[in-house]
Amino acid sequence: MDLAIHEELVVSSAPSRAGGVAAIERALLLRERPTAAVCFNDAVAFGVCDGLRAHRLDPGEDFAVIGFDDVIEAQTAVPALTTISVDPQGMGRRAAQLLLKQINAGRADAEAIVSSVRLVVRQSCGAAIDKRERLSLL
Repeated sequence: MDLAIHEELVVSSAPSRAGGVAAIERALLLRERPTAAVCFNDAVAFGVCDGLRAHRLDPGEDFAVIGFDDVIEAQTAVPALTTISVDPQGMGRRAAQLLLKQINAGRADAEAIVSSVRLVVRQSCGAAIDKRERLSLL
């Protein structure tokens, strides 16, 4: 399935919480206002949520937000952050193995490593459980 990329919807930012606030400020000024953001990392996503609240918009209800990294705070944020989970220990292990391989070979060859990631669905993407169900879980 091919998805078209609309360059006007790609809003660059610093890879930080402040960058996320600034990016959502610019995104909300677009002629065709977006309804969701897929962010560079979780810090940017937290900033997007902060910026949305400053505009009296509720992340996960009025606007969907997805991060990348699955930092510990993603689980406890309000709303809990939907994010792409990576395996940082596994990535570090593979990087160390690649480095040792290149040291032993006596040369540094470019090598691409592709690893799987996992989407962790939480409330910030709008997938909150039904309020009646939430009440029954209390």
